[in-house]
Amino acid sequence: MFPSLSSADASVRPAGNGTQILAACTLDLWFGRIHRDGEVIRLTYMETQLLQYLIDRPGISVSRAELLEKVWNYRSSNATRAVDLAIRRLRLKLERNPAAPDHLCSSRGEGYHWSPVAGSNLAAA
Repeated sequence: MFPSLSSADASVRPAGNGTQILAACTLDLWFGRIHRDGEVIRLTYMETQLLQYLIDRPGISVSRAELLEKVWNYRSSNATRAVDLAIRRLRLKLERNPAAPDHLCSSRGEGYHWSPVAGSNLAAA
């Protein structure tokens, strides 16, 4: 389910049962929640599905259209902000600094990607 990472990578590592341990929190996709500083933050079903879709494709830019089709099962030629709004809500829940995300990153002109290692934002490259 999760990419294999070397044990030396302390920034993020997969744990059992659909859990990823990130630098700022623990992400539990099985139960749709984030554990941060002793607090449990609940994820909606769609937030969990969106994260899983991106995590399954680490470092790969995924377009808004693809996310709408694959996660929301929605096809439309009309512009919608559903993906952008969902990403914004997830960043608020997941990232230490939502304005400069470590994991849920934008790929300018392409969409979004999951960066499993903090500080390796591919959009900056």
